[in-house]
Amino acid sequence: MRISRWALLFLITGFLALGVAAPPRAAAADATFLDTSATATFQDSITFSLVAEADSPIVAVALFWQPVGDAELQAAFPAVEPDRHIELEHVVDTSVNYLPPGLDLTYRWRVTEQDGDVTESEPATLFYMDESQSWQTITDGLVTLFWYRGDEDFARDVVNTALRGISQLSERFDIEAEEPVRLVIYGDERAFNRALPPNSAEWIGGQAHPTWGLIVAEIDPGRGAETEVRRMVPHEISHLVVYQATRNPFNSPPSWLDEGLAVYNPGGSRRALAASTRRHR
Repeated sequence: MRISRWALLFLITGFLALGVAAPPRAAAADATFLDTSATATFQDSITFSLVAEADSPIVAVALFWQPVGDAELQAAFPAVEPDRHIELEHVVDTSVNYLPPGLDLTYRWRVTEQDGDVTESEPATLFYMDESQSWQTITDGLVTLFWYRGDEDFARDVVNTALRGISQLSERFDIEAEEPVRLVIYGDERAFNRALPPNSAEWIGGQAHPTWGLIVAEIDPGRGAETEVRRMVPHEISHLVVYQATRNPFNSPPSWLDEGLAVYNPGGSRRALAASTRRHR
């Protein structure tokens, strides 16, 4: 079959037209986050604020937050009136959902536009702390101390004792600390009791929060402080380091082992065990 010169030219032109892609549609701009701040009132609330705008109306908003080190992500989905510019707040009630002082909280926002575009804000961090005290801080190695009563010698003694506790666990049991730990030390019992969860037992003198690498305790820097530092600090440090060394998604060490190591770490005796049982958990 013979094809005319004009028919061949027509076929070639058609194939070339099919091979040329249509010019791409300009990508929609991401939403812009003008404000993603957060403020906290200890044992009352955390307020997350959002101001955002986009080319297409924003129809859905999500907030994600969690304490640093926590495997559980908290989520909230505040209602929003579709608009290209939105301003809203979401309040978390920490009088019900207790959080200890000294935590870093990370959070981020996600907005969805009417045209389907989804944009997330950069992660931000909020330091959640008991603002009723004028805290000082000192850091050495993996240990950071927050305290408000007592001089720097007292603070250095607490930090050095914590570092020795970490070292003793490594030398005796080959248990290594890999993540930072924080100690929030109250200098009087009344302020400490106010910082505990509601309905806490009166005998509690210190709490370890291994998931968050945090210790909250009360040590009056007055007379007898050195003895209390030697007894309490290595005990609570042990709970944190053992958690780091054994963390896995399947199980955890039995309580008798965890508590036994905590008592033994400062060179415990029966008297130390009895005191630890009364004052710590």
